[in-house]
Amino acid sequence: MEEAAVRQLLHFVKAGKTVTFMVDKREHVKFLAKLGQELGVRVQLCIDINVSNDFKLLYFGTKRSSLHSLESLTPFLEYIKNQAFIEVVGAMGYEAQIAGVGNRPANTVKGKLIEVMQLQAKKQVTQFRRLAIAHIKAYFPSLHFVNGGGSGSMAYTAQQKEVTEITVGSAFYAPALFDQFTHLQLEKAAGFALSVTRKPEENIVVCHGGGYTASGAINTDRLPVFYDPTFFSYLTLEGAGEVQTPVKVKRKKVNVGDTLYFRHAKAGELCERFQELHGIRGDKYIGTYSTYRGNGQCFL
Repeated sequence: MEEAAVRQLLHFVKAGKTVTFMVDKREHVKFLAKLGQELGVRVQLCIDINVSNDFKLLYFGTKRSSLHSLESLTPFLEYIKNQAFIEVVGAMGYEAQIAGVGNRPANTVKGKLIEVMQLQAKKQVTQFRRLAIAHIKAYFPSLHFVNGGGSGSMAYTAQQKEVTEITVGSAFYAPALFDQFTHLQLEKAAGFALSVTRKPEENIVVCHGGGYTASGAINTDRLPVFYDPTFFSYLTLEGAGEVQTPVKVKRKKVNVGDTLYFRHAKAGELCERFQELHGIRGDKYIGTYSTYRGNGQCFL
């Protein structure tokens, strides 16, 4: 909804680039249609439908899109249909409650509950998303894509006939939260290193920095994890901190100047906080990959 930024994007569109805007409210469409008319550009839209599950006692999914039913979708589609400088090219229905929630948390009772809810969620998501996409196609028959899925729901989403593309990103790095998915066999592929700068007690060392907490509901599973948890654990009253991270050491000798290795809970935040990722294949260093910040960008 930032006019200067959108104007710049529409200038790119006018020059032949493809930019698609995600929408779920009339305010989005009105804003984009106005700028499209001013610049003489047809603005491409992707409609974000809400495929979360409301189990009354528990809302299972993400609160993002307002389009949670055919009743809410119909007037929205009617409104878009009358906009001259708007073109609907795609739709998205992201099942975060399946893709982003592992069924093997530390609490086994919680894990069983999640499995039951996910089975029910899959049935409801399958039914609603197919109906919603068919409804959208009745208004805009030439959709270029229908997006769904995530790293944790690849197998399920690949079976959905209405979906044309699956968004898979985090799984390539196999961050720690994906250890909780019983159906994914991933190899650890990214991490970060912290230097030990202090040793206040024989079995306590302090690392410089380390407070790279992942997004989502605050819990211990949002903290980075040790590459080798056999020998290391956090102090419950401090955890991983912006300035320092105290670590309890078990059955191992660690001195000032040593390096401890961690895995991030999620992949996105790691790429937001560092300018480069260093690549290693086998025992060979193969160079760097620039992240968003490495390209001089920070989007959030």
